[in-house]
Amino acid sequence: MLRARVGQLRDRGPVAFAREVASKLPRLFGEGSRDREERGREFDAKYGTDTCGIVQPWDSDIPDTFVGQAVHYATASMGVFAELLSKLDITHEAYTFVDLGCGKGRALLLASNLPFKQIIGVELSPQLHHMSLLNIRRFRSDSQRCTNIVSLCQNATEYAFPPENLVLYLFNPFGAEVLRSVVANLESTLRTVPRRVYVIYVKPVHKEVLEQFGLFSLLHSVQGNSIYVNNRFEGPRIAAC
Repeated sequence: MLRARVGQLRDRGPVAFAREVASKLPRLFGEGSRDREERGREFDAKYGTDTCGIVQPWDSDIPDTFVGQAVHYATASMGVFAELLSKLDITHEAYTFVDLGCGKGRALLLASNLPFKQIIGVELSPQLHHMSLLNIRRFRSDSQRCTNIVSLCQNATEYAFPPENLVLYLFNPFGAEVLRSVVANLESTLRTVPRRVYVIYVKPVHKEVLEQFGLFSLLHSVQGNSIYVNNRFEGPRIAAC
């Protein structure tokens, strides 16, 4: 089976092969996926936002050179998102929430129901970034506790993590190569400014990349999704005189 799939990939090309695989995703996810989309449509109808749907990399406006490492835009179940966030025993006011590959920004809006110090989305696609900005502008909720929300149109590998405690949210946003670069950048900044970082990895397809660095330890596993916490750094050493 694997050999046949590799042959199809070689003969048809990566984009055509990926389109075929994507067309089968609804059948693989089944009723749960449809229920999730229904709740998403109710969310959008209530708040006047547009966060639903699946956007494939080749249908967005990201550069062709990044299509192979990008993953389609989709949104996690709101129930699963709430459950994952509830596992963090933190003082939210002391943390910044960062969503790499934020797409249309639903996770940013859901996170704003908690009193984070700041909420930041990073998205490569200008098209999805524009939708995220519109959704942030439109979203108003009586339960919203953080209004300091920004969305940046930027390559995740070039994002400079703020020198603060972080909750990093990854909904399987990119391939192993990009994730490796992101974690390397994070490791570098943690050695400069030691601080606490939690990583919520939804659909952790490339979790071995995260674990190979030895930077994080698994804290919780929730419905196949992973929550990691970083191992403490000593910070930069000062040479003795």
